[in-house]
Amino acid sequence: MNTSLAITRSDQLWKSISRFMDELELGLPNTNNALEGLFSDLKTKVRVHSGISRDHRRKLLDEYIKRNY
Repeated sequence: MNTSLAITRSDQLWKSISRFMDELELGLPNTNNALEGLFSDLKTKVRVHSGISRDHRRKLLDEYIKRNY
């Protein structure tokens, strides 16, 4: 590995580490369980109302998100 390639890779690594540290400061959760729970609930709502049109389904999802988030 030549020197310029090593410097480039170390710069890229440093950017990744600093981005990771910035995300830690934002308080992002360690898992996506809350998001999976949201998707599960939304899929259940859509499944129960399987006969509705695409436009009504979109309105259902929009309204659900407005009321809960």
